[in-house]
Amino acid sequence: MHSISYAAQSPRLHHQSIKHNILFGQPFDEERYNDVVKLCAAAGCVALVCAVYARTKYVLLDDPLSAVVSVTTCLFICHPRAYIWNRTVVLAGSV
Repeated sequence: MHSISYAAQSPRLHHQSIKHNILFGQPFDEERYNDVVKLCAAAGCVALVCAVYARTKYVLLDDPLSAVVSVTTCLFICHPRAYIWNRTVVLAGSV
């Protein structure tokens, strides 16, 4: 689990299903998938969902939360099943 997941502000999507773009080669875990989609989907950012779903130790977020309202950000970070706990998260953003 020493790999990196990345969410760009402007994600690149493959011409396949949203589910395929979120899994991005990761094994499907129905409970994890449903939880992460519920937590992050309000942001409307597939890249964010993909980065959080991936079982990586490091998560690099390149300003994917810029369009997210504070309530969604709080849910994303503070939710008891937030899948970013126990992971190193680097959040890059513009000032």
